[in-house]
Amino acid sequence: MRSSGRSLLPGLEERVAAWNVDKTPSTVGWLTEFFRQMPGTHRSNHYSHAVAARGKDAKTFVSDHLRREGYQSPWDHSPWGKTYGTHSPMFRAYTMNAK
Repeated sequence: MRSSGRSLLPGLEERVAAWNVDKTPSTVGWLTEFFRQMPGTHRSNHYSHAVAARGKDAKTFVSDHLRREGYQSPWDHSPWGKTYGTHSPMFRAYTMNAK
């Protein structure tokens, strides 16, 4: 990855009651969990559709996933924000035409 780049991986989890942004493992494979645990990786705070990010402005990129603006989905549960809302990492990646 170039110094100006950013890498994103899903950090999904399906157990809402046990969610902890720093400790709950990703349930979509060993690579996503390895990536999540790497120093310098930041994770969005969403119980089911968290995104882990590294690189340029990674912490800012995954922040605000608790905001309530944007599109509705079946995974929208309080106190978490809109899963695919206008402040979600997925929406940000989409609007930036991420590859």
